[in-house]
Amino acid sequence: MTATLIFAIFVVGWEVFWWMAGVRPIGPLRLKRMLQGSGGDKPFLVDVRTAAEFKLFHIDGAQNQPGLLFDPGSLDSPDKDRPLVVVCLSGHRSPVVGARLKKQGFKKVYYLSWGMLAWIVSGGRVKRH
Repeated sequence: MTATLIFAIFVVGWEVFWWMAGVRPIGPLRLKRMLQGSGGDKPFLVDVRTAAEFKLFHIDGAQNQPGLLFDPGSLDSPDKDRPLVVVCLSGHRSPVVGARLKKQGFKKVYYLSWGMLAWIVSGGRVKRH
């Protein structure tokens, strides 16, 4: 019981911390709806996992940018108003990168809550190399 309570507090605290940093969590179902949009409403997907992880499986259309974890200034996007969704395996690397990108001037920054694990469990399609 105590371990469950501590875990729940950690999970809620994690989400609240990044929310306050300006990076919003997005669930896989909402991301699927956003990806069906068009033009400026369709999010730019940035996958910050390693190249090896990315090759195993990734969301179609995602751009692999593992270096963003160390150098957020390396992302070159002309439209900083377009929604930007950062993806990792479990949702622990992506909010860190998202917060750094927010400081670079990106306005609508999200991270995929629970990462690719949640995407796959929710039936999200993946592309493999």
